Amino acid sequence: MGLGPNGVDVTSNRDRKRAARERAASTGEPYVVARRKLEEPPPIVGVIEPERPYPFVVRLIHDLTHRVPGVPKHADPSSIRSEHDARHRARATEVRARHAARAAAASARHH
Repeated sequence: MGLGPNGVDVTSNRDRKRAARERAASTGEPYVVARRKLEEPPPIVGVIEPERPYPFVVRLIHDLTHRVPGVPKHADPSSIRSEHDARHRARATEVRARHAARAAAASARHH
C-alpha cells in the first residue's frame, strides 16, 4: 500500500481489494478466486440458458443449408453403416490379397 517506485500509487482500488480480502477470509477461498468472483457480473434471475449456444440460429442455418441445390439430405444411419461395412470388407480383401502375394513371392525366392 502507499507509493511505489517513482511516486506512483500502487493500489488503485482499495475498496475492491478490501472486499476481496474479506470474502477470502469468510469463505476460505484464495484471494485470487475471491477477487474474480467479485468481478463476475451477477447472474440474471429467471433466464434459462440453452443447452447449446444459439440453438435457434444453428437449427435455422442447418435447415437453410439443406435447401441449397446439391446439398444432400441426411442419410439413413443403417445405410451409412452398410456402406461403411462394404468398404471395410473390400479393403480387408485387398489387404489379404496383397499379403498373400507377398508371402508367395517370399516363398518363391527361398525355394
